[in-house]
Amino acid sequence: MKARTVEYFIKEAVSSLRHNGLMSFASISTVALSLLILGLFLIMVLNLNQIASSIESKVEITVYLQDDLSDYEQRQIGTQWVRKKPLSGFGKGWANSRAY
Repeated sequence: MKARTVEYFIKEAVSSLRHNGLMSFASISTVALSLLILGLFLIMVLNLNQIASSIESKVEITVYLQDDLSDYEQRQIGTQWVRKKPLSGFGKGWANSRAY
């Protein structure tokens, strides 16, 4: 592109901005506001993702078992939790409980 053509485009753009000042202000304001809303939404989403992952990493599970369970039964329940298998006899061990 020739230098004369670029100069012509710049002069026309400045002239158009002067003649149509209100419309130029309205269009620039609209674009700026749209970018601001997009940026705020992006910041909000990133922060919510960070908060969710932070909360997810702090999850703890407390299991209460009956006092009369054998060590084998306690280990079996723990192993089933680690392997994410459903517990058989789910009701056993919940009454008269204590924390481990």
